[in-house]
Amino acid sequence: MSALEIRTNFERLAERVDEAGGLLSVRMGELRDLVQAGRLAPGPIGQVKHNLDRVGLAAPGLSHSHNDWALVYRRSSSIGNVIAAAKGDTEHAVDDLRAAIKEVAASDAELATDKNEELEELRATVDQIKALVAPV
Repeated sequence: MSALEIRTNFERLAERVDEAGGLLSVRMGELRDLVQAGRLAPGPIGQVKHNLDRVGLAAPGLSHSHNDWALVYRRSSSIGNVIAAAKGDTEHAVDDLRAAIKEVAASDAELATDKNEELEELRATVDQIKALVAPV
């Protein structure tokens, strides 16, 4: 598979993430297939991270098991801002996290007017994000 084909695969994934509101659960096996790797060794995982980054996506905690799920998100989305701020690795992390959560809450309020089901899914996703970025 050529570099162009791999790039196209990740651009399509980015479209799916955007269609899902900036956040999408994807099986590790699917991410492996996007780089045409036989198994999820450190090299293919590095390729996945690199290609996610090239299209503006990220996925914390990529595993070596093709059956595991990865949470892929658009770094520039409101969810991406919450994840970045929740890492707490900057001087203003607390303020950044509060601002990012307010942004998500504002979008929650907009969704609540006509899409309560999507709102509940977004809240569940935020709970997943909190679990992912919580200290171990």
